[in-house]
Amino acid sequence: MQTRARLRLSGPDPPNDHTDDATTSDNDEGAASDAAAGDDEDLEHLPLERRIQLAMAAVQTGVMSDRKAALYYRAPRTTIQRRIKGVLPRREAHAHERSLTNPQEVLAEWIKVRA
Repeated sequence: MQTRARLRLSGPDPPNDHTDDATTSDNDEGAASDAAAGDDEDLEHLPLERRIQLAMAAVQTGVMSDRKAALYYRAPRTTIQRRIKGVLPRREAHAHERSLTNPQEVLAEWIKVRA
């Protein structure tokens, strides 16, 4: 049986309410796999940058290899490898070349929406 390590976005781990007693049925296994599939679908709703950060954290903590993290978090493996080596994201690497700072860009976008 294959197990998957998961990194939480935030917050403490929920209490483990699962008990191995005679009241559990075979349907509980199906429910667990459905819940795991739901978690995988939640990852797809995260922005790519956040998935890359989660994959990097998994690789750096030794929870997963870079290949497994790339597959699990649906992020490019080469990007994960480069970021771990210290290469900045494009937006941060070229920030000094912009004429507006990030807060100014947010304000300009807000003005465009309001106009």
